[in-house]
Amino acid sequence: MHPLTEMNKGDTCVECLTGKVYKTEPGSLLRITGQSPFKPEQHVTERLRCNTCGAYFTAPLPEDVLTDGTSAQKYGYSARSLMAIYKYFAGLPFYRQSSIQKLLGVKITASTVFDQVELVCNDIYPVYQLLFNLASDAKHYYLDDTTNRILDAKPIEKKARNSDKTRTRTGVYTSGVIATLTDNRDIVLFETNIGHAGEFIDSILHKRSQSCAKPLIMSDALASNRPTVREAITSLCNSHARRQFVDVINHFPEEVEHVLNRYGEIWGNDDYTKEEKLTPSARLIYHQQHSMPIMQEIKLWGETHFANETVEENSGLGKAIRYFIKHYVGLSHFCNTEGVKIDNNRIEAMLKIIVRDRNYVHLPIMLSWKCKALVIQGFTPVVVHIITSYPSRPECLLMVHMSDSGLQPQIILPRLLVSFPGRLPCIDVLFLLFHDQATELSRLNQRLIATSALRLCA
Repeated sequence: MHPLTEMNKGDTCVECLTGKVYKTEPGSLLRITGQSPFKPEQHVTERLRCNTCGAYFTAPLPEDVLTDGTSAQKYGYSARSLMAIYKYFAGLPFYRQSSIQKLLGVKITASTVFDQVELVCNDIYPVYQLLFNLASDAKHYYLDDTTNRILDAKPIEKKARNSDKTRTRTGVYTSGVIATLTDNRDIVLFETNIGHAGEFIDSILHKRSQSCAKPLIMSDALASNRPTVREAITSLCNSHARRQFVDVINHFPEEVEHVLNRYGEIWGNDDYTKEEKLTPSARLIYHQQHSMPIMQEIKLWGETHFANETVEENSGLGKAIRYFIKHYVGLSHFCNTEGVKIDNNRIEAMLKIIVRDRNYVHLPIMLSWKCKALVIQGFTPVVVHIITSYPSRPECLLMVHMSDSGLQPQIILPRLLVSFPGRLPCIDVLFLLFHDQATELSRLNQRLIATSALRLCA
């Protein structure tokens, strides 16, 4: 608040020299300023020393300083997290971060940034292992992969799936999984290596409890995405089938428009089930009544075209129709089984986050991609902005730093969910990073670092 110094309330107006001035609505200016993302602070503590025994007595640091790191820690947890976000979420290389900081007057070397990011990854990894184990017993999986690049990736010999033979593999892929647990919480996992999504889901299902029912897996129609270690109910993505028609709309506008309109009704039906918050059984009945006839109509429409030879099977439209007919059972699974999703769009949107810089940022070694996967998983499906805290926001992702802590993630994870029942309605992935050996569960609420977050709109 900037006070008016030239006159006060009740003074004579200097314009008309007759009236008296009184208080009214204050003026306002919104000024957005720029600054370095890393702000150095020098904390000087008073010290006393005994003139007999030489003992030192040092004033304690304020609680807000210790919350962001121990007394022996130069770079706070918020700074480390921001470095990791810049590197693996914004695609800003270590050396470029160093150049920008030098330009802004806060010099941080590229090697220092790497060291701090490595500490973040080390803290995240135990929780990654826990989430990986939890994902093995999920009831539903979104599964997909996409091509990627690792500069030092060399051809390797890998055992062929469902075979004793080996073959040379060269393709680098980023695989992604969204595992929905029985309590409807989601866990997002990524992996980048020479291997397809099917091998990634195999590594997850390999740890699945024998008592668990067959999982539901939503993926595209590629055989490489199917699990081999456990039986599963596989459903196929209708967005992929729809895309087959969209790709040829310029050549067959009338025919494709018909299919797209009918498909639009199916997605409208699915949106209705979400708006009405129908139970899985009620959703299944609704789709059987309203969506199944449309799926049957599209299939019959394609078969009729082939029978009447009005569409050439080898044409673009013919291939789209053949894809739909060939995979009709998997595409219509959402009308036959409870809990089956209609498309795979959620994991496709997640994969865009981790590979969106693949054309201009090439990580040199496999370890770099492991670090990136760990960091991105920590900030998915929310984009974390670790500077200020808004614990009242329902989108907040709560993080507790875990350096040198004996506390186990499997103990703290459920306890944290109980401690903050009203603040975690949107949390899908929760990473716990504890920051003090002496941290106790009773003090956990006071030691939380709540980070503001924005929901992804990918």
